[in-house]
Amino acid sequence: MVVSDSPAAATASEAGDSARASNSSINLSAAPTFPHETPHCPGHDVTTAPDSETNNVNTAVVPDLTATTDPDSDAVDETSDVDGDFATLQKMLSQKRRAAKDSPEARLQKALPFVPTFAPNIRPLTIADVDACVALENAAFPNPEHRATRDKFEYRLTVCPELSLGVFITIVPSQAHSFFGDATTAAEKLETLPYARPVETDRADGAVSLLLAHIVSTRCRGAIITDADMAVPDGWRSLNGKSTEVGHQETAGTVGLHSLAVLPRLQRCGIGQLIMKAFLDQMRNMGLVERVALICQENLISYYERTGFKHAGESRVRYGGGGWHDMVYDLPRQPAKPGLAL
Repeated sequence: MVVSDSPAAATASEAGDSARASNSSINLSAAPTFPHETPHCPGHDVTTAPDSETNNVNTAVVPDLTATTDPDSDAVDETSDVDGDFATLQKMLSQKRRAAKDSPEARLQKALPFVPTFAPNIRPLTIADVDACVALENAAFPNPEHRATRDKFEYRLTVCPELSLGVFITIVPSQAHSFFGDATTAAEKLETLPYARPVETDRADGAVSLLLAHIVSTRCRGAIITDADMAVPDGWRSLNGKSTEVGHQETAGTVGLHSLAVLPRLQRCGIGQLIMKAFLDQMRNMGLVERVALICQENLISYYERTGFKHAGESRVRYGGGGWHDMVYDLPRQPAKPGLAL
C-alpha cells in the first residue's frame, strides 16, 4: 500500500500528539489491509507463503456405524449423513485455523517475534526522521520512478511536518540482531533500523524507536493532485515562507497525500490501515482542510473506495509514467464555534 510520490497509497489518530496503543486495544483485523500494505505502490508486494498448518484442535472420533448395521434391518442408514456432517465440521475448523494463522496479528507476530508487545507510537514526522523516511521509501518502492526523492522529503518535512505521520515501535537492536543472525542481516530485513534513534539516553538495553510506516503530504491548490503539487520549488531553502506556484500551498483546503509506505516485512500486518486511519483522523481534527486527495493505479481504486475515498476519474498526473487515477476523501465540515462570525 504505498504511495510514495507516486501518489499516495494507502491504513488512531493523534493530531500533533504522539499516540500509543497497546496490542489489546488495536484490532488490526477489523478492516481490510492495503494490498501489499502499500496502496499506490506497484512494487510493494512482499509477502511470504504461510507455513504448513498445525492442527491443534481436538476433534471427536466418529465410530464406524456400518460395523453394527443389520443388512436386513428396515432402519434408515444415516451413516452418509454423519460422515457428511463430520466433513463439514472439519472443513469449518480448518478454515478457522487458516484464517487465524493469516490474520494481521498472526503475521505481525511472525514478522517481529522478538517484540513482546506491539505498542505503536504514532506521531508527526520531523526533519530528524528524514534518513529513516528515505530508507523506508526505497525499500517500499522497488521502482525508482515511484519513489519520493530525498529533496522532496527534506522539503515536505521542513515546510509542513504537521501533514505527516510515522508509526514507530520500540525494539532492542541486540534482540533483532540475535533473531536475524547478525546486525547486517537485521538491517537488510528492517531497512530503517540503521537510522533508528535511541528511545532515551543511557538506556541500559539500548532500545531504539524503529520507523515502520510513514505518510507524507502537502496542501494542494485544487481538489485533486497535479504534477505542480508534487514538485519542489527551486531554491526553497531560501524562500523564507514566500508563496510559490508549485509545491505546498499553505492556505489551501486540500491535503495531497504523496507518500504512504510500509516496511516490506510488515506489509499485510494492518500497519497501512492503522496509519491511514490515524492520518484521516488527524486531518479531521485539525478542522483546517476540506479533503484529502491522492492518486493510485487502477487496481487500487476499489480498495480506496472501501476506505471512504471517491473515484474522481483518470488523473492527468504524468509522474512515474502516468496511468494514475484521482481519489478524494471529503472531510466532514466542522461546526462553527459559538461567537465566531461566519
